[in-house]
Amino acid sequence: MTKANNIEGGRSGSGNKSKSNSDSIIAGVAFTAGASVGSVVSGLVDNGMLHEGQAMSFVSKAVALQGLGRLAARKTLLNTSDGGESGAVVVSPLILKMLHACEITTKGRVWVVCAPSDQGKSAASEFIIHGEHSLRPDRSLKIDATNWKDFCADCAEGVLYCPQLARSLSVHLCNALASLAPVDVDDSDPSFLEKIGNWIDRLSCLALDQVNFDEHRPITIYGPTSIEVPVDGATHKSSPILIIDDFNEVTEANKGFVKELFRDAAKLGVVVFILTRDQDWETTLIQFNGGSKIKPLIGNVHNRDYDGTGVFDEVPVWNTMDWSVTQLRELIRPMCVQNNLDPEIIVPDGVVLRPTGAFDEVQKKIRNQRLAALG
Repeated sequence: MTKANNIEGGRSGSGNKSKSNSDSIIAGVAFTAGASVGSVVSGLVDNGMLHEGQAMSFVSKAVALQGLGRLAARKTLLNTSDGGESGAVVVSPLILKMLHACEITTKGRVWVVCAPSDQGKSAASEFIIHGEHSLRPDRSLKIDATNWKDFCADCAEGVLYCPQLARSLSVHLCNALASLAPVDVDDSDPSFLEKIGNWIDRLSCLALDQVNFDEHRPITIYGPTSIEVPVDGATHKSSPILIIDDFNEVTEANKGFVKELFRDAAKLGVVVFILTRDQDWETTLIQFNGGSKIKPLIGNVHNRDYDGTGVFDEVPVWNTMDWSVTQLRELIRPMCVQNNLDPEIIVPDGVVLRPTGAFDEVQKKIRNQRLAALG
């Protein structure tokens, strides 16, 4: 039980006395191999150690932790409203840089990604965990944190439907990704199952805001073979991955979450990508650990000789990871083919465009074609 309690507290051997006895008990129930949640909690109630309200809370938490482990195993996109990427995507600069980070990271690390909103952050992160490549991890989660001022509370209450998880959400996420999820909840106690019925009904609503990995339909890539992606032959499989997208809200609560996260990720071997568009915010995040366990994504800064190794103790000079002419042409090629346009004319050599700018140029050509057809 002691080991389980240390995991719950997020610090091995820390003996965190700020945790209540109730947190220690539920940690033991949830993380001890072979534990029967229904029978253990029932016994605590019968012996007067817990009242019924506490028991309900404990069972809900245990079920939520179990569910979180399953979500990680299914490589789930959480809190997404667009249904996720499907089919094929073009290889963007961000995809290449994130894959490179996965390839060189053999232990837990937080990579900070700073890019404008039209650089394909969502598509890149979804390809990393749902794409057809050899570095795809066995366990992963992507969480959209748009407008979340308190990541722990917003995620625990609004996505996982279990406010009790907010207190140690960082370690719960890392445990789920590192295969330290709790055992199945025992169904031998019908009275407890009946009491958590409403909670399970709410949890089922997650299906509306989540996308699981379909091994029969991975996201593929298209474009010239000169843009290399490690489809096979990688030296190792990627560590478990947590991707937090649109982490843009600068608050004390979010700072506190990241300070816990880089420690838990390092201890449990989880690779984390935090994606945002605010350069000052990302610079603040990197300074939490002095550039050791949390660093800028390789290729996302102009700092000289930075290759992701060693301690990053400089002020990051962020770049926007601009798309090459070749990448932009491949991005717009499907639309150009549909409208009998030449991508090389839309995106000529030497032009500097963002993805939205390239699509705008295609739309202009289409409008001009229609106007010409009208005479």
